[in-house]
Order: sequence, then structure tokens, then C-alpha cells
Amino acid sequence: VNDHCPVIGPVIADAQFRESFARLPHGPFAAAWPDAPLLPGLFVTLAHGSRGTSTVFLAAELIADMVCGTPRCITDDLLPAVLPQRFLVRELRVGTRE
Repeated sequence: VNDHCPVIGPVIADAQFRESFARLPHGPFAAAWPDAPLLPGLFVTLAHGSRGTSTVFLAAELIADMVCGTPRCITDDLLPAVLPQRFLVRELRVGTRE
């Protein structure tokens, strides 16, 4: 992963995400966007690399928080850095694939 952060969280429905967020490069502020379409019950924790022995515990707790609906163990400003859709958001904003 180019940004050296693990991938943690729910898996998005790619086609629906692309359709819902096609105007992302020219769109309004984040508050005006709909929730990302997700594949029900599918969560991932990937790309931990050499820091995996420390990040997998955070990943497990974060996924458990998401599944159970309890307050997340990380702050809202850090969450986008680990969500799987960050790559698709970047692709839609810049127009490139990673």
C-alpha cells in the first residue's frame, strides 16, 4: 500500500460507490454526500506489513466496534486513513488508478 497504512473496515460496493460519488472531483463538501454503499457483513483487515504485530490489535478492535455499533477506538479524523474506500476516493478525485 503506497501510503503505508493498513486497510481496515467494511468493504464498499464498487459499482454503486462509483455511481454515487462520480461527481466527487467537482462536488460539495463531505457533509452533503450519501453514506458509502457497503457489502453487508464484509469487513477486511489487510496490508499491515512490518508493523502488523502492533496494528492488528487496533484493527481487530476497530472492526469489533463497527460490527457491534459501539464507539470507535479511533477518532473520526483518523478513520479515513485506514478505510478501504480511500483508494477509490483518491482515484475518483485525481482520475488515476493505484
